[in-house]
Amino acid sequence: MSDEEDEELRALQERLVEEAEARRRREEEIRARERQIEIIVKQLLTPEAWERLKRIEYVKPELASSVKTLLIQLYNSGKLNRRLTDDELKELLGRLSEQLRRDFRIKVV
Repeated sequence: MSDEEDEELRALQERLVEEAEARRRREEEIRARERQIEIIVKQLLTPEAWERLKRIEYVKPELASSVKTLLIQLYNSGKLNRRLTDDELKELLGRLSEQLRRDFRIKVV
């Protein structure tokens, strides 16, 4: 191999290492953000409601994510200043699942 090929190979290796490191940092940031969200949401729910949300997360992760986002928004806006009970979470889940469910009825006129 020539010196030029060696340099190209080293540059390629460095770039691949940098990309892998950047990807690892992004993944760590995402995990840290998810942990923060979990901590906040857990404080906003009673233990029963938290358990329900965790079970829902296994079946419908997009619904659980929507609930977590909504809870944090409500808390940040000052509209949620206490812990939600399991019954209140059920009601919230019902409303959100209705919104997420799309009705594709076609009327023929």
